[in-house]
Amino acid sequence: MGSRPAALILLLLAVPGSSSISFRPKTNMTPSGGSFGSRMAPWAAVGGGAVVGAIARYEISELAARAKVKPWGIAGINVAGSFVLGSVVASAPLSPASKLLIGTGFCGAFTTFSTFSVDALTMIEAGKMRMALQYMAINNIGGIGAAAVGMWLFSGGKRLK
Repeated sequence: MGSRPAALILLLLAVPGSSSISFRPKTNMTPSGGSFGSRMAPWAAVGGGAVVGAIARYEISELAARAKVKPWGIAGINVAGSFVLGSVVASAPLSPASKLLIGTGFCGAFTTFSTFSVDALTMIEAGKMRMALQYMAINNIGGIGAAAVGMWLFSGGKRLK
């Protein structure tokens, strides 16, 4: 019981970069006072991306479980999702609808803070502190690093100099 408070503090400090990013495009997709149909366009973009992102996360998680590397599948998802979101944020040619579809919809459903948290806590409770710390580091450092690479690549090297 003595190591639990310290483990919980470590867990609270571990925030993966991929799932803590809130993305909103700088331009509005919906005209002011637009019709109900025009106001639905952003919802459709987010929803469509979310369906694909959630299914991709499920399939990758299942594949990782079958390969007996279960928690590491989520780490890979969070790092890959961070790269994709960093790329979307820095990609000027993408339309606001595309940014909603890929950034908010796909990346929002694909990456997961809740699964990351439960996996890390499960490792800590099982006495696998070293593995939990490695897992938290990969999610955080890998996620932030992947987002930075994506932003740099898709801004033509103009961001994050």
